[in-house]
Amino acid sequence: MAIDSGEQGTVITTTGMHMARDIGNAIHYAYHGKLKIDYENAETELHVSWNRE
Repeated sequence: MAIDSGEQGTVITTTGMHMARDIGNAIHYAYHGKLKIDYENAETELHVSWNRE
């Protein structure tokens, strides 16, 4: 796991797909905004992005 912040935002790398989805859902529930969950390669990768406009 790693957390990297920069000008473009924050990237959280997790060890499992379920953890990434749960973190995204928790942030969305707490701060609302727009949540996108992309099962790019359903067996090995999950990309979750959230932003608030």
